[in-house]
Amino acid sequence: MRTFKTPSLSKQSTKEKHKGKAVPAKEKTCLFRGFGCFEINDFYSMILSMHWERSTIAVTLFSPTQQELPPSSGCHVRERLEQILQETLKMSCQQHFQYTYKLHCNYHLNPYDTPLDPGSVIYAKEGLPCKGEECLGKHRLTKSDLLFWGITQACTTTQQLALDEGEALLDRRPTPRELGRLSYVVEAPKCALLFVELGLSMPDISNIEHEARNLGVETQITRMFLMWTCSYPNHTFRHIENAMKKVEMNWNSLDMVLEKGWESVTLDDMEAVEELNRPLAVSETTGILSNIGKKYFNLFLELGLSVTAIEHCEIDHPTAEGRLLALIKLWINTFQDRATIIRVLKAMKVCKMNWHDTAFIYLGDDHAAKAGKGAVPDYNTDGPV
Repeated sequence: MRTFKTPSLSKQSTKEKHKGKAVPAKEKTCLFRGFGCFEINDFYSMILSMHWERSTIAVTLFSPTQQELPPSSGCHVRERLEQILQETLKMSCQQHFQYTYKLHCNYHLNPYDTPLDPGSVIYAKEGLPCKGEECLGKHRLTKSDLLFWGITQACTTTQQLALDEGEALLDRRPTPRELGRLSYVVEAPKCALLFVELGLSMPDISNIEHEARNLGVETQITRMFLMWTCSYPNHTFRHIENAMKKVEMNWNSLDMVLEKGWESVTLDDMEAVEELNRPLAVSETTGILSNIGKKYFNLFLELGLSVTAIEHCEIDHPTAEGRLLALIKLWINTFQDRATIIRVLKAMKVCKMNWHDTAFIYLGDDHAAKAGKGAVPDYNTDGPV
């Protein structure tokens, strides 16, 4: 951002333009398609980022000189942009079009980013973690963010919260992690029919099957879902439910894939075992890597790595061994103290992997004898995790 000059929208610059003052060549501004940085006044500037594929305008305010923005700046900019939108729609006789507000933590939207609904933020006392692919939920968006833009409960234009929480959750875009989980409830014989109903073409489906032919079926289905959510960024769980109904697939298991946090995953009596609640070291990852197999894409998606990060590792490391080692190192470096053994085991259980035997690799012989290693693990079951 610091390498580009920003065109001023201040009154002074407008007057100079009308007076015919030429702008020196070195001060010329280069605006990229769909992106612009504008100076509002002496205190703050604005970034506009257009995303045509999802009918979204991302607006970000920042100050190059002040640590805090004026309290009324967000409301002022929002009201002015809203006025421009309404005048534009009226001029083109398109007043029937509607728009709503969303909150996000970055000035642009990645393909898998999911802006938050203001209605959800209003009712969350401590706010909600953002769903940006790059920040991995490090930021929390709270009611104060809504108040900065002058968005209150009265003027929120999003859909009212449904009485049935499960019904309300269906009316939002799935996250990449949820799409990975969803791949385990899709019936493989009806897979092609489902994605055709969702809007993918047969050539797209065949290409994914061919490119991921050496990986698990679940990974192929996950990548189809990822292509679908990029092609239709405004579509929600509701569209998936309707498509599943049309192809006569069991849609009652959709609630199993909704993100509810790691507390929703249990590991029998191993939750409190000290040996499993410590950070994983790179030097001791052999036990995990040996039990990952062809489902590595879904596993690291479940562990919190972004789709982009996983795909970069696939490109940079063509061999399976090098790829898995690079991914586990990346995960450990990304999550630091949160990269624990128990977290890997829970992700393995979600991905229907052999988490039970993997756990005993990191437990002593005494614990294995007490727990009874001959117990039947449940990583092959289709029930909820």
